[in-house]
Amino acid sequence: MQDLNRELFSEAVAKGADFLEHDGMDFGKWSLLMVHLFGEQIRPDLEQIWTCAHEERQRRQASAPALPADSQSSPSSEQVSPRRRWELANSVTVLILVVIVGLLLVSVWLGWRERTAQKTATELAAATKKDQAFSAALRNTFTFEEAAEPARLADLRTRAEKGDATAQYALGLAYYWSDGVEQDYAQAAKWFRKAGD
Repeated sequence: MQDLNRELFSEAVAKGADFLEHDGMDFGKWSLLMVHLFGEQIRPDLEQIWTCAHEERQRRQASAPALPADSQSSPSSEQVSPRRRWELANSVTVLILVVIVGLLLVSVWLGWRERTAQKTATELAAATKKDQAFSAALRNTFTFEEAAEPARLADLRTRAEKGDATAQYALGLAYYWSDGVEQDYAQAAKWFRKAGD
């Protein structure tokens, strides 16, 4: 303790005893750690600090309350620290919340998918009914053979010009297939467009 003041020496002994308690290291490792922590000024007194640190460690062990024999074994579930219990409780809570959020997202997605499917099916059924009604009306109005007759074509043209959608569609078909009129795709498109409007 020639070069060290009393306060630094006491601090080095206490820290050295701590290292010996926790790590149980040999003099080589211990001295490197002490020089790293306190600097080169401590090097000349390392052996004396080592001895005092061992004495301090023994004094601490003697003054520590003795534990019952069964408590020296590995910690049981009853001896889990409060911090560890808190961490476990938080982990379980987070896991439960993740599962709940996942289930909610899946149920929302399935509901949206079902509503979309129902809406599509409803629209498809309505379009099919409309097409069936239009086809039935077209069949009831005339046949293509009848449309080829000149008098029938004149009547069809008159009805189409008055805005009858069925007649407009039939006239478009007549122009498209050249049934009783000269084939004219432009006229067919014109009458199909009017029938669609």
